[in-house]
Amino acid sequence: MMLTRRYPMPLGFELRFTLGTTDTGEAKFLAEWSPRLPGRFEHRKLIDAYRAARHQFLEEVSEAIGGGVLVLEV
Repeated sequence: MMLTRRYPMPLGFELRFTLGTTDTGEAKFLAEWSPRLPGRFEHRKLIDAYRAARHQFLEEVSEAIGGGVLVLEV
């Protein structure tokens, strides 16, 4: 299974989430920023939008796999 979604973010950023599997069958979750990775001060302004987009994406993942998804943010 491969699932990719793009989300527009504040400050002109875009975030792309991808869930797929590696060659060994392990799950792989990617979050890619465009046009670049936000800096420390930008991060503070983007964190709420990031969490909302992640939540929306993982709800779709949960439906696709027919099970729950756990997020541990450290």
